[in-house]
Amino acid sequence: MSISYNGYDVNVITMPAAEELNIGGGVALNSSGKCINAANETDIIGVAVNNREGIAGVQTKGYVEMKYTGSAPSYNYSKLISNGNGGVKVYASGTRDYKVIKLDTANKIVGFIL
Repeated sequence: MSISYNGYDVNVITMPAAEELNIGGGVALNSSGKCINAANETDIIGVAVNNREGIAGVQTKGYVEMKYTGSAPSYNYSKLISNGNGGVKVYASGTRDYKVIKLDTANKIVGFIL
């Protein structure tokens, strides 16, 4: 039997997008309220799951896996913020703690609850 966290409490909302989004990457909002790829050291509002013709599906709740850079997050709770390349990094001054439930340090992947 394999273990899967996918599908846990997933919520995806439809939003306008200002640019082509990196699917699976962190999303932020611009000053017009449109989705953009999250810049370095920007809080993410969710993860892009699709983007077609200026309309994006953004997962705002549930389990996600993302690449991380820098030091490995800690299990339980870690402050994560965008690394500017579609992934996240640990950031002591970040505003949100995320529940980290999976770490793959060999591939630098973190699984957490939004």
